[in-house]
Formats: sequence, structure tokens, C-alpha cells
Amino acid sequence: MIVAFCIVITEGPRHRGGESFCSFYKPKIEFQLKERCIDDKKMVVDWFTDEAKRLYPKAIRIDATAVCYESK
Repeated sequence: MIVAFCIVITEGPRHRGGESFCSFYKPKIEFQLKERCIDDKKMVVDWFTDEAKRLYPKAIRIDATAVCYESK
């Protein structure tokens, strides 16, 4: 099981020249059990959001969503 993310970073309203970036990210965070992945998903999303805030300090909104899925 691994965690994959969709993250949307909004720098400002489009009518004021702001942009939104949407990207998918599949880090090397592996779990043996789906239950463990689901339990730890919130912690990983919080860490990922904090890192995005650090990398994009001008962002006015950051939405991160994670999903656990079985890698092959």
C-alpha cells in the first residue's frame, strides 16, 4: 500500500492574475497493511501541506488530498 496525493496550490484569484497548480505526487511511503495506511494518511497529508506552505509561501490556499492504494 502506498499513499498518493493530489495537491492544489492557489496563489490568488484568477481575476487578479493568480494561478492554481494541480499536481499528483506518489511518494515512496509504503505500508504493509491498508488499515495502517488509512490510519497514518492524515499525518502524511498534514506533513505534505506544511511542506507545500514552505515551498510556496505566497499561496493563499493549499488543498491536499491523499488516497491509499495498492501498488504493483
